[in-house]
Amino acid sequence: MPDRPTSNPGFYKSRLHPKGPWVPIEVWLDDGERDETGELMSDQILRGLLGEISFDPFGPLAEGRTMDFRDTARPIDKAEYDRLIDRLRKDTTGPESRPHEAIDLTTQPPIF
Repeated sequence: MPDRPTSNPGFYKSRLHPKGPWVPIEVWLDDGERDETGELMSDQILRGLLGEISFDPFGPLAEGRTMDFRDTARPIDKAEYDRLIDRLRKDTTGPESRPHEAIDLTTQPPIF
């Protein structure tokens, strides 16, 4: 399997549609169980959150995705990740609530 950006722990952003909104991604290493001496007793596993939904960074993609977010993920810092999560939680009717769709610019407020 080729090394993908989300195969490393960290914060990322990606799009689920080529013209869709940015979606925050967090990937971390689940350290597994250890015995009393600190010896690792189970596998370490990469876990992830896509927005607020758990996902397997190496697992199959859900149906209906038009692009593989794992190939387009861009590293971001914690502050940008928190900003994207906050926007996702607040915007229940805008583009962030429909990340699998293109943003319809005719329905968006002007930026100037």
